[in-house]
Amino acid sequence: MDVGCGCGRLARALAGHLSSEGRYEGFDAARAAIGWCRRNLETRLPNFRFAFIDVRSGHRNPKSSVPASAFRFPFDDHIFDLAIVSSVFTHMLPDEIERYVAEISRVLKARGACFMSMFLFDREAETAVAAGSTIFDFRYPMGPCLVFDRERPDEGVAAREDWFRGLLEQNGFQIDLVQYGNWRTSVPIGYRRTTS
Repeated sequence: MDVGCGCGRLARALAGHLSSEGRYEGFDAARAAIGWCRRNLETRLPNFRFAFIDVRSGHRNPKSSVPASAFRFPFDDHIFDLAIVSSVFTHMLPDEIERYVAEISRVLKARGACFMSMFLFDREAETAVAAGSTIFDFRYPMGPCLVFDRERPDEGVAAREDWFRGLLEQNGFQIDLVQYGNWRTSVPIGYRRTTS
């Protein structure tokens, strides 16, 4: 299951690895991206399916009446071996993240696995933001998360690491690996100085 599959980037990468006995299910709130995937990928990959979900999502589907915090994934319980959530939680608010984590847990098999990407906000991130030495300026608290744009909070969301880890554990996930990105140590180009 590819949550927020967009234009099928991961589907194309998985196409050569998924046997004819397996299946791929991708969904997204971006209607145009799903239409492209159906026309260009689904027609060539018989065990790949792409679904538009009418859920409210920032600039992707802002007029939907269904909030992400109330959305139920369109799948039965315990049917997936793997779920991938790439660059989705980085655009969701806390109640939406909570709902999606619970839904991922519901649809995964007992020994299923999940790959998730998320900006984790810890002491190192706090120090970097305070010093202005990070590419993302997560300054505005929003519950257990922080955002860099108060007017459009879903443009970029970081979760406090202890909260996000606790959320995963409450939903039955065992964390095997955390790979920290370099966003906390990357200096924005606009802030670089040169000495003469």
